[in-house]
Formats: sequence, C-alpha cells, structure tokens
Amino acid sequence: MVNFFYGPESPIAYFTETSEFQTFFARVVGLLFIMIVLGPYAFGVPYESACKQYLVWNTLSLPLFIQAAFYYKTAGPGVNAVTPFNMWIPQIGIGVVFLILNLLVVFTPPAKKGKAKK
Repeated sequence: MVNFFYGPESPIAYFTETSEFQTFFARVVGLLFIMIVLGPYAFGVPYESACKQYLVWNTLSLPLFIQAAFYYKTAGPGVNAVTPFNMWIPQIGIGVVFLILNLLVVFTPPAKKGKAKK
C-alpha cells in the first residue's frame, strides 16, 4: 500500500508520483525487511550476525536517502503532506542515528558474564 502510506495522497508523502513498478518493488522490499528483522526471532539468526546485516543496510542506504532528499524531482512533499518539507531530509537524520547506534553495537565488546559491578 505504498500510495496510501508514502505516495502523493499520503500525509507523510515521500514522493509525488508512483508507478505500478514502484508499488511492486515496495512490496517486495517490505517482505525482505520483515524477513531480515524476524531473522533472530523466527529463523535462529544469531544477534551478532543480524547486527552486522543491519550495519550493511544502514551504511549503504544513507547515501540513497541523501540522493532522494536533494536530487530527485519527485520527492515530496505531497499535496496532503502534514509537513512542508521533503520527508527524506529527516530520514537522513534518522539514518545517521541508526548508523551510529549500529556501529556502537557491532564494535563494542560484549560485557563479561559473571562479573559483578562494584
């Protein structure tokens, strides 16, 4: 339901026009996101591996968010948008925060088990 949630008529429009292919691709990517996020809970993917997968996503998606925010002519806001600016701009900030948190999780050594803090 890409048009309903993010398309031209949405109050949080990320783009001002859509095509059949965009709708198809959004659905396929949504399924992929569900599978990746459920990996540790439903498929036995170790948490450490899942965090590394998220790190790849967070690193490679940030330049794409920047491209969408500043270079695409069909990026929002849409006609019903509750904000007067392109929603990809705050997405960059969110992406930076997630990337920093993800880096901290992946590169911070785990705490030693069995040692009590004084």
